[in-house]
Amino acid sequence: MAEDEKKKVKVKFKVTRNRMITAGFIISGVVIAYLYALYVPKPVYSVDYRDTGVILNFRVDLREADKIPVDPGPDQVYTEIVNPLVKNITIVYKPTGNETEDRYYAIEAFEITEKMKLGLYARKITDVGIDAKPLSYFNRTTYDNLPGKIQHPLIAIVHPIYGNQTRVVSAPGHVVYIEATSYRDLDLAVVKFLISALRIKF
Repeated sequence: MAEDEKKKVKVKFKVTRNRMITAGFIISGVVIAYLYALYVPKPVYSVDYRDTGVILNFRVDLREADKIPVDPGPDQVYTEIVNPLVKNITIVYKPTGNETEDRYYAIEAFEITEKMKLGLYARKITDVGIDAKPLSYFNRTTYDNLPGKIQHPLIAIVHPIYGNQTRVVSAPGHVVYIEATSYRDLDLAVVKFLISALRIKF
Protein backbone atom coordinates (compact mmCIF):
# COMPACT_ATOMS: atom_id res chain seq x y z
CA MET A 1 0.00 0.00 0.00
CA ALA A 2 2.89 2.31 0.81
CA GLU A 3 4.41 1.62 -2.60
CA ASP A 4 1.16 2.46 -4.35
CA GLU A 5 1.00 5.80 -2.57
CA LYS A 6 4.54 6.61 -3.61
CA LYS A 7 3.65 5.91 -7.21
CA LYS A 8 0.84 8.43 -7.17
CA VAL A 9 1.65 11.34 -9.40
CA LYS A 10 1.34 14.63 -7.66
CA VAL A 11 -0.08 17.40 -9.87
CA LYS A 12 1.05 20.83 -8.92
CA PHE A 13 -0.41 24.02 -10.37
CA LYS A 14 2.03 26.81 -10.16
CA VAL A 15 0.29 30.18 -9.67
CA THR A 16 2.51 32.88 -11.03
CA ARG A 17 2.08 36.63 -10.75
CA ASN A 18 1.40 36.93 -14.50
CA ARG A 19 -1.34 34.30 -14.35
CA MET A 20 -3.02 36.11 -11.47
CA ILE A 21 -2.92 39.43 -13.35
CA THR A 22 -4.34 37.82 -16.51
CA ALA A 23 -7.13 36.12 -14.55
CA GLY A 24 -7.91 39.43 -12.84
CA PHE A 25 -8.22 41.22 -16.19
CA ILE A 26 -10.51 38.55 -17.58
CA ILE A 27 -12.78 38.57 -14.54
CA SER A 28 -12.86 42.38 -14.48
CA GLY A 29 -13.71 42.49 -18.18
CA VAL A 30 -16.61 40.07 -17.75
CA VAL A 31 -17.97 42.01 -14.76
CA ILE A 32 -17.69 45.37 -16.57
CA ALA A 33 -19.40 44.00 -19.70
CA TYR A 34 -22.22 42.60 -17.57
CA LEU A 35 -22.73 45.84 -15.65
CA TYR A 36 -22.60 47.88 -18.88
CA ALA A 37 -25.29 45.72 -20.47
CA LEU A 38 -27.36 45.90 -17.30
CA TYR A 39 -27.18 49.60 -16.46
CA VAL A 40 -26.26 51.61 -19.58
CA PRO A 41 -29.47 52.69 -21.33
CA LYS A 42 -29.92 51.55 -24.91
CA PRO A 43 -30.47 54.15 -27.66
CA VAL A 44 -34.12 55.06 -28.33
CA TYR A 45 -35.14 55.76 -31.92
CA SER A 46 -38.88 55.08 -31.73
CA VAL A 47 -41.72 55.75 -29.29
CA ASP A 48 -45.40 54.95 -29.02
CA TYR A 49 -46.53 58.53 -28.46
CA ARG A 50 -48.60 58.82 -25.27
CA ASP A 51 -49.47 55.09 -25.66
CA THR A 52 -51.91 55.99 -28.45
CA GLY A 53 -50.51 53.63 -31.06
CA VAL A 54 -49.06 56.60 -32.98
CA ILE A 55 -45.43 55.60 -33.56
CA LEU A 56 -42.84 58.36 -33.89
CA ASN A 57 -39.56 57.26 -35.50
CA PHE A 58 -36.42 59.38 -35.31
CA ARG A 59 -33.07 59.50 -37.13
CA VAL A 60 -31.13 60.19 -33.92
CA ASP A 61 -31.13 58.72 -30.42
CA LEU A 62 -33.69 60.47 -28.22
CA ARG A 63 -31.43 60.03 -25.18
CA GLU A 64 -28.63 61.90 -26.95
CA ALA A 65 -30.97 64.61 -28.23
CA ASP A 66 -32.37 65.11 -24.74
CA LYS A 67 -28.96 66.45 -23.63
CA ILE A 68 -29.36 69.58 -25.81
CA PRO A 69 -30.14 72.60 -23.59
CA VAL A 70 -33.50 74.36 -23.77
CA ASP A 71 -33.89 77.96 -22.59
CA PRO A 72 -35.74 78.85 -20.46
CA GLY A 73 -37.03 75.26 -20.34
CA PRO A 74 -39.04 72.56 -22.15
CA ASP A 75 -42.34 73.65 -20.59
CA GLN A 76 -42.10 77.06 -22.26
CA VAL A 77 -41.64 75.41 -25.68
CA TYR A 78 -44.65 73.18 -25.03
CA THR A 79 -46.81 76.11 -23.93
CA GLU A 80 -45.81 78.08 -27.03
CA ILE A 81 -46.53 75.32 -29.55
CA VAL A 82 -49.27 73.11 -28.08
CA ASN A 83 -51.67 75.86 -27.11
CA PRO A 84 -55.44 75.92 -27.72
CA LEU A 85 -55.07 79.37 -29.31
CA VAL A 86 -52.55 78.21 -31.94
CA LYS A 87 -53.99 78.07 -35.47
CA ASN A 88 -50.86 77.92 -37.59
CA ILE A 89 -47.15 77.22 -37.03
CA THR A 90 -44.57 78.53 -39.49
CA ILE A 91 -41.03 77.19 -39.80
CA VAL A 92 -38.72 80.09 -40.69
CA TYR A 93 -35.29 79.81 -42.28
CA LYS A 94 -32.57 81.98 -43.76
CA PRO A 95 -31.38 80.66 -47.14
CA THR A 96 -27.62 80.26 -47.47
CA GLY A 97 -27.55 80.77 -51.23
CA ASN A 98 -26.13 77.27 -51.65
CA GLU A 99 -28.53 74.58 -52.82
CA THR A 100 -26.57 71.80 -51.11
CA GLU A 101 -26.55 73.63 -47.78
CA ASP A 102 -30.19 74.68 -48.03
CA ARG A 103 -31.38 71.10 -48.43
CA TYR A 104 -30.75 70.66 -44.70
CA TYR A 105 -33.58 73.10 -44.06
CA ALA A 106 -35.90 70.84 -46.05
CA ILE A 107 -34.77 67.77 -44.07
CA GLU A 108 -35.30 69.44 -40.71
CA ALA A 109 -38.56 71.12 -41.75
CA PHE A 110 -39.92 67.75 -42.87
CA GLU A 111 -38.88 66.16 -39.55
CA ILE A 112 -40.65 68.89 -37.57
CA THR A 113 -43.79 68.92 -39.77
CA GLU A 114 -44.22 65.14 -39.83
CA LYS A 115 -43.71 64.62 -36.08
CA MET A 116 -45.81 67.66 -35.12
CA LYS A 117 -48.69 66.53 -37.34
CA LEU A 118 -48.59 62.99 -35.90
CA GLY A 119 -48.23 64.28 -32.35
CA LEU A 120 -51.08 66.77 -32.66
CA TYR A 121 -53.24 64.11 -34.31
CA ALA A 122 -52.58 61.79 -31.34
CA ARG A 123 -53.74 64.63 -29.09
CA LYS A 124 -56.87 64.99 -31.25
CA ILE A 125 -55.74 68.42 -32.49
CA THR A 126 -56.49 68.55 -36.21
CA ASP A 127 -57.01 72.24 -36.97
CA VAL A 128 -53.40 73.53 -36.76
CA GLY A 129 -51.60 74.23 -40.03
CA ILE A 130 -47.82 73.94 -40.42
CA ASP A 131 -45.85 75.58 -43.22
CA ALA A 132 -42.34 76.87 -43.97
CA LYS A 133 -41.25 80.32 -45.18
CA PRO A 134 -37.91 82.07 -45.82
CA LEU A 135 -37.09 85.17 -43.77
CA SER A 136 -37.82 87.33 -46.81
CA TYR A 137 -41.51 86.41 -46.47
CA PHE A 138 -41.52 88.47 -43.27
CA ASN A 139 -39.44 91.26 -44.83
CA ARG A 140 -36.45 90.23 -42.71
CA THR A 141 -32.84 89.50 -43.55
CA THR A 142 -31.92 88.37 -40.02
CA TYR A 143 -33.61 86.34 -37.31
CA ASP A 144 -34.08 89.45 -35.14
CA ASN A 145 -37.57 90.70 -34.24
CA LEU A 146 -39.53 87.99 -36.00
CA PRO A 147 -43.28 88.69 -35.88
CA GLY A 148 -44.61 85.66 -34.04
CA LYS A 149 -48.08 85.70 -32.51
CA ILE A 150 -49.74 83.56 -29.88
CA GLN A 151 -52.06 82.19 -32.60
CA HIS A 152 -49.18 81.90 -35.06
CA PRO A 153 -45.88 80.96 -33.37
CA LEU A 154 -42.70 80.72 -35.44
CA ILE A 155 -40.03 78.02 -35.35
CA ALA A 156 -36.76 79.51 -36.59
CA ILE A 157 -34.19 76.97 -37.79
CA VAL A 158 -30.72 78.49 -37.59
CA HIS A 159 -28.38 76.78 -40.05
CA PRO A 160 -24.94 75.73 -38.70
CA ILE A 161 -23.41 78.38 -40.98
CA TYR A 162 -25.18 81.03 -38.86
CA GLY A 163 -25.27 79.21 -35.51
CA ASN A 164 -23.10 80.19 -32.53
CA GLN A 165 -24.12 77.33 -30.24
CA THR A 166 -26.35 74.29 -30.10
CA ARG A 167 -29.59 74.87 -28.22
CA VAL A 168 -33.35 75.40 -28.35
CA VAL A 169 -34.63 78.78 -27.18
CA SER A 170 -38.21 79.87 -26.56
CA ALA A 171 -37.83 83.62 -27.02
CA PRO A 172 -40.22 86.50 -26.34
CA GLY A 173 -42.54 87.28 -29.24
CA HIS A 174 -43.72 83.68 -29.76
CA VAL A 175 -40.59 82.47 -31.56
CA VAL A 176 -38.73 79.23 -30.84
CA TYR A 177 -35.16 79.11 -32.15
CA ILE A 178 -33.45 75.84 -33.03
CA GLU A 179 -29.74 76.58 -33.37
CA ALA A 180 -26.70 74.37 -33.97
CA THR A 181 -23.06 74.52 -35.02
CA SER A 182 -22.98 71.26 -37.01
CA TYR A 183 -25.40 69.18 -39.07
CA ARG A 184 -25.36 66.38 -36.50
CA ASP A 185 -26.12 68.85 -33.71
CA LEU A 186 -28.90 70.39 -35.79
CA ASP A 187 -30.53 66.94 -36.04
CA LEU A 188 -30.23 66.58 -32.27
CA ALA A 189 -31.55 70.10 -31.58
CA VAL A 190 -34.58 69.54 -33.84
CA VAL A 191 -35.40 66.34 -31.98
CA LYS A 192 -34.92 68.11 -28.63
CA PHE A 193 -37.43 70.72 -29.83
CA LEU A 194 -39.88 67.91 -30.63
CA ILE A 195 -39.28 66.21 -27.27
CA SER A 196 -40.08 69.53 -25.59
CA ALA A 197 -42.97 70.65 -27.79
CA LEU A 198 -44.78 67.30 -27.70
CA ARG A 199 -43.63 66.25 -24.20
CA ILE A 200 -42.29 62.97 -25.53
CA LYS A 201 -41.56 60.40 -22.82
CA PHE A 202 -39.14 57.53 -23.37
